[in-house]
Amino acid sequence: MLQHCINLGNIAKEECTAH
Repeated sequence: MLQHCINLGNIAKEECTAH
């Protein structure tokens, strides 16, 4: 799942943490 966040970009990284 983390890989998916990295694929989106740094901005997505923050959203990943929220999940």
